[in-house]
Amino acid sequence: MTAISTSLKKKTRRPTLRIRDVNATLEALKRNGMTPTALDTLPDGTFRWHFTPPAQEDGDELDRELAEFDRKHGYS
Repeated sequence: MTAISTSLKKKTRRPTLRIRDVNATLEALKRNGMTPTALDTLPDGTFRWHFTPPAQEDGDELDRELAEFDRKHGYS
């Protein structure tokens, strides 16, 4: 085997998640007046911060379907 073929077989390592890095970033965001509401970890190891709160729902889809069924059939 050549050196090129063996190097292609090696898997790339995903960056490690260190809680102290996440906490340091969170503190820096808060010091600058930004309050994140969620954090996603992407498959490549990067982070995606969310700053907008999730939309308030009136219930889940099943509850809405049941309420609609009740209205249609005179149960409510």
